[in-house]
Amino acid sequence: MRTKKIVKIILYLVLVLAFVFASGYFLLSKKKKNKDKSVDSYFTVKRGDLPIGVFLSGTINAKKKHKLSLEANIKTTLTWIVPETSSVKAGDIVAKFETDDLDQKIEELELSLQNLLKEKEIALEEIRIQKSVNEAQIKIAKDNLSEAQEAFLKYRKLEGPKQQDTQTVKVEEAEKLLEEAKKNYEDALATFKETVFMSEDEKKKELDKLNSLEKKVQTEQINYNNAILDRKILERFTYPNTLSQLLNKVEQEKLNLEKTIVTANSQLLQKENQLAKIEAQIKKVQYDLEKHKSYRPMMELVSPVDGVVIYSDPDRRWGPQEIKVGMEIRPRDIIVTIPEMSALVADFDLPEQYRAKVKVGDKVIIQPDSIPGLKIEGILSSIAPTPINQILWDRNSPKIFPSKIEFNENHNKLVSGMSVKVEIITDILKDILFIPIEAVFDEGGKFFVYLKTDSSPEVREIKIGSSNEFYVEIKNGLKEGDVVCLFRPYQN
Repeated sequence: MRTKKIVKIILYLVLVLAFVFASGYFLLSKKKKNKDKSVDSYFTVKRGDLPIGVFLSGTINAKKKHKLSLEANIKTTLTWIVPETSSVKAGDIVAKFETDDLDQKIEELELSLQNLLKEKEIALEEIRIQKSVNEAQIKIAKDNLSEAQEAFLKYRKLEGPKQQDTQTVKVEEAEKLLEEAKKNYEDALATFKETVFMSEDEKKKELDKLNSLEKKVQTEQINYNNAILDRKILERFTYPNTLSQLLNKVEQEKLNLEKTIVTANSQLLQKENQLAKIEAQIKKVQYDLEKHKSYRPMMELVSPVDGVVIYSDPDRRWGPQEIKVGMEIRPRDIIVTIPEMSALVADFDLPEQYRAKVKVGDKVIIQPDSIPGLKIEGILSSIAPTPINQILWDRNSPKIFPSKIEFNENHNKLVSGMSVKVEIITDILKDILFIPIEAVFDEGGKFFVYLKTDSSPEVREIKIGSSNEFYVEIKNGLKEGDVVCLFRPYQN
């Protein structure tokens, strides 16, 4: 029992000591807090110029960035890359790509070019042979036409008229012989009639002679009729038909010549078209070969300036691409970015609701997050003409205008990638009263401050005007030199 009493006493003492310690700590903290407020929680109303602006966040960027990508129009693999943030000199190799497929392609194109050049030689020889054959065939066709024309002209001007003349002579000779035979018969007949024959034998003899002359007349008549008929046949049939046949022969040889020329030209054209196709293939293969050969030096990325290596494209709106050895590289994929640190700018996104408040040329104050107290002046140098979605693939995301700020002078403490606060000065209120924003309180739609007095703080209603991120314009309720609390004083 005695042990239990001792334990209870000890616990009671511990609780009392804990209460005393907590009370002392609370009173000490309250006293310290009130002491701190007495030092830092008051502001004397000032009169002066108050800059009004828009406060945003931005990023330091190089004005000029060398973004190195695979310029060759092929897919390949990244085989080596310099470590990120490495310092490089102009002319240093910063990345290498796989070249086996490219070298194989170049060999294939060179072999194809050799084969096509041989095919071209064969095609040229075939054209030469075809031209020779065409010339021979056309010459034969021309010779045949000339022969036909000569035969036609010869018959029309020489042989035909000669045949007509010969036939006319035959008719005339036959007519002459017929006349002679008739005359001889008539003379013999007259003599026979006038003659008194002494004997029957003599009379018979003369009669036989007369019959012979009569037969001669009949024969010559037949010959004459045949000559007339032959001349008619010559004039009406033989001569026109022969002339027509020879003329047809001329026309046939003309057509044959034209056909020979067309066929020759067609065959030659086929050969020339084949040559043209081969030459076109040669040009294409030569172009592809030169193009792929030009890719060979592109399979290494070389730094154009001194600088620091940054992987991928830091300006990529959906974030930099992961770069690692062994990855597949497509044309125009940015592998390395090397910013020129000699000229820097600040990039920021201007929300759509602020677009009407700012303009190109406005003064800007830049404060790096990592260097407290440093303020750099610049100007708003550019605002995108049209807005874009803050999240590119989300049409419902806020609209922004990508914008740039140029510094009035360069600062060696700034580096690309730094985060900064951006204050765009849109107006300067001249010679006004202003106090910190935290000194202004709002109740029931009215603004008031706690004015410091010799006794307790006094509640003073005020009328405010324009403000920036830190200070607000006082239009009524305070005067220069008044002291206001930057906190709500303790009240009973």
